[in-house]
Amino acid sequence: MQKEAIKKLREELKTIKKGNQYVNAVKKPVTDVLISFCKQEDEFAQAIVQSDKTLEDCLNTVVKDVKGSISDIDAYTR
Repeated sequence: MQKEAIKKLREELKTIKKGNQYVNAVKKPVTDVLISFCKQEDEFAQAIVQSDKTLEDCLNTVVKDVKGSISDIDAYTR
């Protein structure tokens, strides 16, 4: 399940449209952390695989209402 989740995240990262400066700023580090979580916890990986949400949906949620900057901790908790 971990490999499938990681593959899904990496493929979705490649398809994210450019444009939103905040998404562009956080997409790689957030994806790296999600991959790390997948490697640590099988249930997390399973949730990634089974979710109908995309990485782009996740990133848009992370940067929603951000006006300037966001700390790593705040991004990861969102």
